[in-house]
Amino acid sequence: MTDNTTMTDAKRDGKAQAAADKAYRKASRPWFKKKRFMIPLIILVIAIVSSMANGGKSNSSATATPATDASAVASAAGPAAAAPAAAPAPAKAAPEVVQVEAGTLLADFKGNEAAADAKYKGKVLQVTGFVDKVDTEFLDKDQYIVRLDNGDKYNFLHVNCNDVPAARAATIVPESAITVRGTFQDGGDLGVELKACEVL
Repeated sequence: MTDNTTMTDAKRDGKAQAAADKAYRKASRPWFKKKRFMIPLIILVIAIVSSMANGGKSNSSATATPATDASAVASAAGPAAAAPAAAPAPAKAAPEVVQVEAGTLLADFKGNEAAADAKYKGKVLQVTGFVDKVDTEFLDKDQYIVRLDNGDKYNFLHVNCNDVPAARAATIVPESAITVRGTFQDGGDLGVELKACEVL
């Protein structure tokens, strides 16, 4: 009787130990290998893949339909309606031309350079004065500078009319009264600079 009891207890302990080992192995599995996580995860992946596959088809057909409709409308309306009319480019406003005497221009910069810069910046100046000198430009020997002032012998500041072609510069008589037109570039202690200047 004692042997039978011992055998029964041993079997029971062996089964309990096997069940405990199985439960331990099951509990120590990573979360992604457990059934309660795997089945919902597989269903979710299938749902995402099918919605992506169906969504791509419906979007491509939806986007293709308006294009077809638009081409049908354009062909029905004729060639004039097929391409929208190009809007004309806005005309660029011509810069303001300011007529000024060389002496007045130089006096403006001698008195208040900041006010003179604000007054003439971005404008085309048409300057009348007396030719002091015709000289070659420092960096371009094919272009000339015509220097104007108010005709005073002891004037140290000049209006420099830059970029005058050689053929035109050769016709200018020193100390003669002329009118030049150019874009205001700079003004200050060394005089006034006009770029892209022409002798009128």
